[in-house]
Amino acid sequence: MPALPSVNKTLQVVEKYLVGAAPAITKWYLNYTGTDPTLTELATLGVGAVAAWAGNLQAMTPPAVEHTGVEITNLTSPTAGQVTEPDSTSGSRTGGDISADACAIVQHRVGRRYRGGHCRSYLPAGTETDLASPDTWTSAFQTALANAWDGYVDSVIAVGWSGSGTLEQCNVSYFQGFHVVTNPTTGRARNVPLVRAVPVIDLIVSDTVNPKLGSQRRRNQQSG
Repeated sequence: MPALPSVNKTLQVVEKYLVGAAPAITKWYLNYTGTDPTLTELATLGVGAVAAWAGNLQAMTPPAVEHTGVEITNLTSPTAGQVTEPDSTSGSRTGGDISADACAIVQHRVGRRYRGGHCRSYLPAGTETDLASPDTWTSAFQTALANAWDGYVDSVIAVGWSGSGTLEQCNVSYFQGFHVVTNPTTGRARNVPLVRAVPVIDLIVSDTVNPKLGSQRRRNQQSG
């Protein structure tokens, strides 16, 4: 698959974990209006993101999950900066472990209405104590995690850098529509997404937690 197009004045933030022995990630995006960060400024932001995770999301994460660090990539160009800040902090939430594939889904609402995918981030958060049923979270957990996520994002934004301008959580839409590709051998057809020439950036206006448990099985071992 060809490289995705550059995204103007946007950072990709990837929090990395080990859930037992399996890697997992939480990905989100941050838009800025000012000057591009230097590598040193990105590194400072990475340190701040690790601290923000400990200050907000560690308490929502079970001890079986280890936060292994954060990777921040400037998507403005293929040669823009990228940094990785390591960590080795386990979650502190009490309660029995749930399945390693299970996760909580933070849903991000944007102002634009469109058909297709929904903005979301997947977190290896929650324990058996937070379950209202085998496949749903309690309302108290949903509220607590949504607040913790907002606090985490606000803490990262507060780090910023000199000349960053306004920093806001955003979503990046790389695809629009699809074209049908038919395998010449099997004759089977499949829909292949069409990559936009210029990605669309939507600012996030609110965050909620899906009452249903999600799955990170297909997202484990992904870093981008």
